[in-house]
Amino acid sequence: MSEMFSLKGRVALVTGASRGLGFAMANALAENGATVVVNARDTGTLSAAAEKIGAEALPFDVADAATSRAALEGIVERHGRLDILINNAGIQHRSPFVEWEDEDFDRVIAINLSACFRMMREAVRLMLPNKFGRIINIGSVAAILGRPTIHA
Repeated sequence: MSEMFSLKGRVALVTGASRGLGFAMANALAENGATVVVNARDTGTLSAAAEKIGAEALPFDVADAATSRAALEGIVERHGRLDILINNAGIQHRSPFVEWEDEDFDRVIAINLSACFRMMREAVRLMLPNKFGRIINIGSVAAILGRPTIHA
């Protein structure tokens, strides 16, 4: 890759990075020189993904505000900075609408919306002293395209 796209010296966190698009984005960051920290809840899957791309595995639930804040602060303690956050973690609860419980809706909102807000806020606090930062929020076509079993 051209030096014009070099991420050498940058530190990135990608949530939901144990597979799929999150893994692909984390891999691209690593291939372009960034120090990459990958996140997901499943420790085994996450560790395997991290090993494949030479990233640091950091398992935690993005819906847990205190744990998320501590994870971001830990990245800065270990690597000296946080330059890039990709909010990719997301879930779906697929079942007929009348079978949804309040807890199902609350969990989807907690991960897909509230966690992104908190992760951004905490990341910005850590990025401001360096006067540099990039935050990318990943969404889903499900946000604008109705499906029979996807309601949140």
